[in-house]
Amino acid sequence: MLNSPNRRVCAVIILALVSVIVGLVAGIGWVLLGGEQLAALKVGASALAGCFAICLSAVVFVHTQGN
Repeated sequence: MLNSPNRRVCAVIILALVSVIVGLVAGIGWVLLGGEQLAALKVGASALAGCFAICLSAVVFVHTQGN
């Protein structure tokens, strides 16, 4: 079994990967909808940061409820 610090590291790594995927999908979707490339970069970066922040907050909340 994984001990507590390893689970937290795995959770952050998974969140980072999910956030990157969400950012890429948002940016590509913006381009497919006819947006400019620079705007797509901004949308993707915003989606990445927002997804990571929201998911990390949820993980912290769940971990504190478990204690």
